[in-house]
Amino acid sequence: MKNMICICGGVLWLLTTSGARLSAAEAVAAPSAIHPNEALPLIVLDRVPLPDAIANLARQVDFNFMLAPRLTPAAKNHSAGPTPEPLVSRRWTNLSAPQALRLLLEEHGLTLATNPATSVVRIAATHAAARAAANNLAAGDTNPPIAQIRLDAVPLADAVRMLAAQARLDVTLNPELPVPSPGPREETVSTATVSVGWKGLRPRQALVALLENYDLILVEDRPGASAWIMRRESAEAPAGGRGPANR
Repeated sequence: MKNMICICGGVLWLLTTSGARLSAAEAVAAPSAIHPNEALPLIVLDRVPLPDAIANLARQVDFNFMLAPRLTPAAKNHSAGPTPEPLVSRRWTNLSAPQALRLLLEEHGLTLATNPATSVVRIAATHAAARAAANNLAAGDTNPPIAQIRLDAVPLADAVRMLAAQARLDVTLNPELPVPSPGPREETVSTATVSVGWKGLRPRQALVALLENYDLILVEDRPGASAWIMRRESAEAPAGGRGPANR
């Protein structure tokens, strides 16, 4: 029996050639179980939330990626909670994981956008402009690459501070700074949470990729000096618009 992927109820199982069933975590820990470009006889998605389907397929491709805070337009409602993402049910035969991922993204108007400065692939709506951060923010980082960065539902503010410390940057971050949210409820850097699994990134690369995904930017007075985090739109506004509320 050849390797197969089954994602049921948001849980991914990899069925290997030997008949063993590996969970997503086990499949990642044993990458030899499936080659990214291997054509799989069967890939099944059974009522899987879109973000989970994308993330599970992307993990099999084995690259550094991050999902945009909102993959589909938010429904207009008055609920205090996030708007549920659509459920996906698909059955593909003789496709590799990268091929299935690209088909899924195309079906939902999504794309892969890579910032060469960070090497992190951002998965976002095709119509959303993928604006790369200035290369000098991530370039010139003399800190060694971090073997693995794993964040599981970590508050965005904590993730930013942790990566800034690894990059040896003294940053100022307003805990009430607003960021894009997955639903109608407003989010801030203190309430939004981050889940990523990255390999081999330098601290500044990881920090810039994280900020970029939430429309934030790192502004330095001068190289090596203190810096602050602010909304990208505020950074691009005239200097008079850089008030405390925007940082």
